[in-house]
Amino acid sequence: MTTDTTTELEIKATTIGTIDNGCDGSQQYILLTCLNDSLFEHEAYAWLMPKVYRDTNTPGGYFCKIVETIQKRDDQVICIVHHQFDN
Repeated sequence: MTTDTTTELEIKATTIGTIDNGCDGSQQYILLTCLNDSLFEHEAYAWLMPKVYRDTNTPGGYFCKIVETIQKRDDQVICIVHHQFDN
């Protein structure tokens, strides 16, 4: 008999700020903090990307396909979400 010891990460997202690039979109800075364990960049990406991903094939339409991650502490990752418009 095996026991699953996987702990679901409890993550808090805090918006740090946004840089507006006009018609080109914006970059949103988000601090992810894990409240119950360590948080690594690949985990932060996997948690955030499904929440922000958008696609478009409409001229001028909004899309979001890029999230960058920067490890801050063992339990914190800064994420940069690239919001863009199809030109």
